[in-house]
Amino acid sequence: MTYPMKRFNRTSTLLSSTFIAATALAIAACANAADYQFFVDFDGGYRAEGLFSTKPDAPLSFTEANPNFPNTPFNTQYLQSMSLAVLQGGSVIDAGSTVIKGVSYEAFLHLAFDATTTPTVSAADISTQRGGVTSYYFLSNGVNPKGVTVPFGSTGYNLFRFTISTSSIEYLASGSAFTVTAVPAPGAAALLVLGALTGRRRRA
Repeated sequence: MTYPMKRFNRTSTLLSSTFIAATALAIAACANAADYQFFVDFDGGYRAEGLFSTKPDAPLSFTEANPNFPNTPFNTQYLQSMSLAVLQGGSVIDAGSTVIKGVSYEAFLHLAFDATTTPTVSAADISTQRGGVTSYYFLSNGVNPKGVTVPFGSTGYNLFRFTISTSSIEYLASGSAFTVTAVPAPGAAALLVLGALTGRRRRA
């Protein structure tokens, strides 16, 4: 079901999805950064998978958000990279990188992360947005199924498809948990990004 856009227009200029592979190589080059993979399983056979890396001086617990919302791009404080892929029935239907080399191109980027003990994410707004597309996907636990912005954590993780021309979002599914784990080595991180975001992409 499609609802009118309740948030600020999510449209912004992003790098092309051809930079996804480059993002993997950039992650691998950050020997002192910490790398994490994550996934959220949704209703209807949807699944979101992604990978992010933190800057070498990032604390174990932080919240990354746009300090000059809605202006983009902006230099991130803690994230070095962020990539997301959305799958349905095991096939990638969209993928994109919204943080590359410490610069975010997504106005709504939000990540509340804590790795003090076990890595956890308590709040997130992450998308596949990039330049040259007419629509993209985003997951958030700060937007309810009706497309209304709510306090982070007051709704479950919801998956949406945003159509740029009409500034509207389509609610797709809800997920119960955001699962995040540390990636042992930068080389493994590169393989994860390449495998999740390009290897399983459907043929055009």
